[in-house]
Amino acid sequence: MKSCCCKCNKPATFTLNVLLSSYGIRPRRQKTSQVVPLCSACLRGLFDMPVPQIVHPLLQAVNRAYTALTDGTKSLDTTETK
Repeated sequence: MKSCCCKCNKPATFTLNVLLSSYGIRPRRQKTSQVVPLCSACLRGLFDMPVPQIVHPLLQAVNRAYTALTDGTKSLDTTETK
């Protein structure tokens, strides 16, 4: 079953997601956000949006990925990992 675009409910042709990786910490830890399904027209429309409208969902996705990645661990500013 094909997903619908999150903006217009037409069939999605793309999905966007965020991959967040730790940097300078071994072993590397990564988490991928949930995908955001989009049709071609809405994906192209993202590039014409004012910055705040684009940044807000991206920041939410990064925040969720970061929270999942770091949940129950000490800050990634230290060298300790799970």
